[in-house]
Amino acid sequence: QLNAALNHPLEEAFQVTEADVTDPAFLVSEPRLLDYLSTPARFAAFRDFTVREGIAAAPELQALDARLQAESRQQGAATRSFFLPTVTLEGGASATVGRGGAGSGAPAPGGLPVTRAPDETWSLRLKAPLPLFTGLGRTARAAEARSEVARLRLEREATATRVGLQVRSALQLAGASWANIAQAREAAVAARKHLDVITDAYGRGTVSILALLDAQQASLSANEAAAGAVYAFLSDLMKAQRAAGVFDFFRSPEESAGYFARLDAFYQAAGLPPVRP
Repeated sequence: QLNAALNHPLEEAFQVTEADVTDPAFLVSEPRLLDYLSTPARFAAFRDFTVREGIAAAPELQALDARLQAESRQQGAATRSFFLPTVTLEGGASATVGRGGAGSGAPAPGGLPVTRAPDETWSLRLKAPLPLFTGLGRTARAAEARSEVARLRLEREATATRVGLQVRSALQLAGASWANIAQAREAAVAARKHLDVITDAYGRGTVSILALLDAQQASLSANEAAAGAVYAFLSDLMKAQRAAGVFDFFRSPEESAGYFARLDAFYQAAGLPPVRP
């Protein structure tokens, strides 16, 4: 399935590595980012900024903007048709290369020669008709164009709201799963310490084998939960970046610098203290 998604040969072998939140391929590997999320106020500002970036990068909004521009031009053309004529310029030219044979000369009925048209002619005509009445067709086209522009504007507003909702929801889930990593690791450490205590007590014969097995199972489950918390966060992070319409590990160093410059400017405009470089 991975090869199919990457458009690689379906049986091509690949090597995977253990995922970790310190992996430089992920956004969280940038130390500066954690400072932007360090407090609820900073995280709220980060959500606002990401929504703005997501709306600017959303392909569905870009498609709607292109349709809106095209329909606005149609509306303008329909409105101008009431007072602007349709101007056309027509022209033509002809030339007689040669004449020969019977009847090629100019006739002279009654001895009077008939003037022949010139061998080379040309014409140029400029037309600017302005229909006074077209059965209300122009009125209908103008009303239809206005309605379509209004519909597209409402659709764009609804789409922008939906994109913002997706970004905020995904970031809230990613923030919760990020906090859950520390909680899961603390639980794993506590379970390991409990296992050490039970193991020591079992060695001294003060607890049964069932207590030792329960402690071992609890420690194993806590370690699995800690590992799963990392993967859950990375999954939520990818969903958040997909909702925002951009994946940070595809950015070049220059694009990353521009991103943090915009982020710093947004935080300063929001009245938040500057983030350390």
